[in-house]
Order: sequence, then C-alpha cells, then structure tokens
Amino acid sequence: MVITATCTSPQPPWNLRRKPKSSTGVFRSWIGSPDNGPWGTLPSWELSPYSLDLLAERGFLYDSSLMGDDAPYFVDTANGRMVEIPVEWALDDVPYYAFSRGAGSMNTPEDVYKAWEWEFDGAYQYGRALTLTMHPQVTGRLAKIMVLERLIKYMQSHTGAEFFRCCDVAKARTADGMRPSD
Repeated sequence: MVITATCTSPQPPWNLRRKPKSSTGVFRSWIGSPDNGPWGTLPSWELSPYSLDLLAERGFLYDSSLMGDDAPYFVDTANGRMVEIPVEWALDDVPYYAFSRGAGSMNTPEDVYKAWEWEFDGAYQYGRALTLTMHPQVTGRLAKIMVLERLIKYMQSHTGAEFFRCCDVAKARTADGMRPSD
C-alpha cells in the first residue's frame, strides 16, 4: 500500500503540513501502524517546492514522484535524506490505457505488454530497476490483468530478476546500492 499525500500546489508549507498528516492518519486507521513507517508518493507526481521536505518531516521512508534515474537514489531535504524510487511515464498504465476525447484511441493490452517487455529487457540488460505504476481502475480489467500476469511470468523467467515492495527497497538502500535481503 502506498500512502498518498496531497500536496501538489506551490502553497506555503503551513497549508500543506495538514494534508500529509491527515492522509497518513486515514491509512493508519485502516491498516494500523506498520513497523516500517510511512512511505509515499505524490498524486500525478506533481511536486511543490515544499513536498519532499514535508514528506521527510512526517517520517516518510521514500518518495516515488521524481524521474531522475532508472534506479533508486537518495534525495536530501531540509528534514533529512529520503530514498527516491524513480518513476517514468512510459512505465505508468494511464498514458497507455486512458481514454481522452480527441487524443486518439487507447493502446491495446498487447501494445502495453510489448512496451513494458522492452522496458524490462533494457533494465535487465543494464542492471537497472523497473518501477511499474498501475492504478486498479485502469489495469484492473480482465485483459489488462492477463497481460500483467504474462509480463510477470516473463520477468520471472530471467535469472536474477527480483521483485520488491517499494518500502523494502527504501529500507535496504545504501550509498552502494541494495543491501542483500535476509
């Protein structure tokens, strides 16, 4: 589960401080207080000048809103260092599947499979990370789920390919890369 903090506008920090706090409280009321602390991403990956500082202030382990690399890295904030688990529009389901009048037709699940297979092949070849972003209201349809299952099986067929939750990546990240899992 990802906690989403709604702090996307360039408002002064006193207006934004309440939003991550209230979002965190809602999710914790549903799932309890997880041992690994809060984690998060910003809606539509839109940052204000204060967003990362506020997430770090709230104790978030990572952000997943920036596109600065194709592997996790650190970002320094006024309130400490956080892990950034980078995202990429080409690895998000919305640009492929969303319907927009006048913008043309949606891609087929097969088109998306092929694009993500190529993205995985590049990441695998160069030893990089692949962070897929999926929304239940977008990918949660039968054909799209079948394609996702096929993609996961394809990835699993590659020696050394591993799957991690973002919170586990954040906890294991060091200056030299990932600590080996226990």
